[in-house]
Amino acid sequence: MKISSQALLLAVSALSVRGAAGVAVGDKVCMTGYVMDNYCIDRGTFLDNPNAMTLKEPENHSIYCLVEAPPCPKNGYQVLADPCDGEGDHTIGFRLDDTETVLDAIRAVGKKGVEGSSPPTCDSCTNEDADAPTHGYRATVRGTVSELGTNSAANLDTNIEGLSTALMAPMLTDIEVLGDDVACEDDEVTVAPECLLPKVGDEVCMTGYVMDNYCIDRGTFLDNANAMTLVEPDTHSIYCLVEAPPCPLNGYQVLGDPCDGEGDYTPGFRLDNNQTVLDAIRAVGKKGSADVPQTCVTCTNEDADAQTHGYRATIKGTISELGSKSAANIAGMDGNSMAHLAPLLTNI
Repeated sequence: MKISSQALLLAVSALSVRGAAGVAVGDKVCMTGYVMDNYCIDRGTFLDNPNAMTLKEPENHSIYCLVEAPPCPKNGYQVLADPCDGEGDHTIGFRLDDTETVLDAIRAVGKKGVEGSSPPTCDSCTNEDADAPTHGYRATVRGTVSELGTNSAANLDTNIEGLSTALMAPMLTDIEVLGDDVACEDDEVTVAPECLLPKVGDEVCMTGYVMDNYCIDRGTFLDNANAMTLVEPDTHSIYCLVEAPPCPLNGYQVLGDPCDGEGDYTPGFRLDNNQTVLDAIRAVGKKGSADVPQTCVTCTNEDADAQTHGYRATIKGTISELGSKSAANIAGMDGNSMAHLAPLLTNI
């Protein structure tokens, strides 16, 4: 897949578009999708229709099963993620901690049933419109992440053996369950299908400031401790970028620009070929002198107005690995590495 858009950057930087696996406790989340009970997710088929696969055909999930078949409401609900580009299975999204709020929302939409009918209908539903839905409930769900997923099935009241797929989903609290035509708001983490997130093998193009991983993890520039790296990359001296020893030693990345020009810059993509980066910077940077401290002696641009601070570039490459929090190869840094959250590009 070829990617050249701000949408990818948002996904990579975890600013406002993420997959469900990329959220953190405390995030305000908004997601639109089918609502399904955790029991049917872990069964793999619907309780009242064992020929229908739950994550393939959520539109065929009867509202009776969703609301009134006893094991279903008892084990809680979640909102599913839609398939990528309309193809493939739906996937787990977020568990919802307030079952009564979910039930109230479904009952208000679902077609009012007739007691004792066969097949069973949703007797507790209240919508008397002739075309009210009887199958497949979609909603826009808002809430705050209260816990991440687990593989334990201990609190699913089922006789299903093995690990729980449903409980791998993070949990939302303080939920709102709204119509699926309600749009997410700007201050919410909008959860995207996983196909929008970067994958190994994707071809990427991105324009931004280039910064060394060492200064990113320091938080300030090595030669200017008063300047914050992800706030003022335009003030990063090319001397520091190219010639201060820890900087080239720990590699480079291209940063993501702030959304709408506001806020901090963010990790974007690490770059696997230091020499290519150094050659490009040196060709642009103003040629310094050994007699003048903190100038770029190895730079080759002799123009009077050649750059001394802030190097921007358009980078093309292929994702060879995704990010991690390991700081093992950042020299002199303790703790987790912000720089290494970024995926790595090769063939740059």
